[in-house]
Amino acid sequence: MARFIIDRNKNGTFEYTLVESDGELILSGQGYGSKQGCKIGINSVQSNAASEEQYDRKKGRNGKASFNLLSHNGRVIGESAKFDSEAVMEKAIALLKKKAKSAKIVDVSRTKAKA
Repeated sequence: MARFIIDRNKNGTFEYTLVESDGELILSGQGYGSKQGCKIGINSVQSNAASEEQYDRKKGRNGKASFNLLSHNGRVIGESAKFDSEAVMEKAIALLKKKAKSAKIVDVSRTKAKA
């Protein structure tokens, strides 16, 4: 089962990652100033993930494939990992489309930022 994990980074901002049950990274979000902002970002992922037109696919100079998930207003709301091939990237997109809406949210953030 996929899950969104809310955590704090060393800068003290909140961020989410969407991971599959085996720990495979599907998507990560930017740093948010508040936990509520992070939850709004997750909600936006859940609302936009099923729409094919919300994916901005990329191929780096190193040949790695990646994608950004965009909101309806065109802002980046999530970034993928770098994949060795476009086929693997497309599998990750299919997984995101299928699992984002029902993914459980797990909050592992602490009162203080990580050291």
